[in-house]
Amino acid sequence: MPALSRCAGNGDELCGCAFATPEFDVLLLDGGRFAWAAGPVTKGSNLCHGTGGNGYAFLKLYRRTKDAVWLDRARQFAMTAIVQYHGSQVAVGRGRYSLWTGDVGLAIYLWDCITGSRASRLSTCSEIAQEKASCYGWPPKY
Repeated sequence: MPALSRCAGNGDELCGCAFATPEFDVLLLDGGRFAWAAGPVTKGSNLCHGTGGNGYAFLKLYRRTKDAVWLDRARQFAMTAIVQYHGSQVAVGRGRYSLWTGDVGLAIYLWDCITGSRASRLSTCSEIAQEKASCYGWPPKY
């Protein structure tokens, strides 16, 4: 199966919007099922293009639907991310000290999996990109 990721994982792409319509919820759930079927990203544990980022999609779906299956899936991805983290440290001999592509973001994701929420103050890449884009007049208003 091809890699399934975007900047900060599918969490941003899947649940980055606040639409509350039944049709949109169907799309979100289908996206979550697709990310689950694709499995953890092999790139690494991090939030950006990694297992942690995709796992956030499940946390966001859990928060939105209150269906415990999504929390369980987020936690299963978290277990894979821990293994990936350890493998990376062995291979490289050190950690990665950045938020989006390193151990800091993974730690926040793991904390959110433990607490069962997205209670952290961590902004997603999409939220930051939307904020920056609006400062630069993007997307254009027609």
